[in-house]
Formats: sequence, structure tokens, C-alpha cells
Amino acid sequence: MADARDAFRQLLDSSMQNKDFESEFIRESIRINTIDEIVNSLDSARETLGMSKGDLAKAIGAQSSSVRRLLTTPNQNPTLSTVIDLATAMGLTLKIEPLPAKQQEQLRAVLSL
Repeated sequence: MADARDAFRQLLDSSMQNKDFESEFIRESIRINTIDEIVNSLDSARETLGMSKGDLAKAIGAQSSSVRRLLTTPNQNPTLSTVIDLATAMGLTLKIEPLPAKQQEQLRAVLSL
């Protein structure tokens, strides 16, 4: 397994020498992390409120399987409307805030801002 990780790391390091690849990689990494953070926050809030995934689905008029899949399957990409529906059903709202300083620096470097 270590050999595969080493090979992947070498390929990634080599690929990152290409500025277009590096730019897309950084943007996509931030996008994926942001989606994961939002979905994980929604699921944590649901647990804190003592709601089942089925309860949450019912509250937004969705299939239980859809909410279960959204909150448990990796690489989900919910619509903003779905995210807002889930948050609202739990008495939450969404706020836009700046990225952490390190991610802002990475973006500025690759986007030449």
C-alpha cells in the first residue's frame, strides 16, 4: 500500500508542475472540502437535534433514501436548494464566510489575484 501511495504522490507532485493542473486541483480540493464540511455540519446538527434521517427527509418532503444517501455516501454534491431545505428544517441558516487564510493564499497564488 505504501508503494501505491508513493507512486501517487510522485505523480501528483509531477502533475502539480503544470500550472493549469495545479490551479484546477486547488480549486477542486477546496470545493470538495467545502461540500464535505457543509454535509457533515448538517448531519451533526441532525444528530444533535435527535432527528433521524427519515425524520429530516419527511420534514423537507423528500425520500428517506435520498437524505440517507446524501448524509452517508462520499462525494455527494447536493443542490443549494436541498442544503437550504435541510438547514431550514432544523432551524438553521447558512452563512458565507472567507476561506481560511492558507486556502486564500493558495487561490491567490494560482489565480494571480
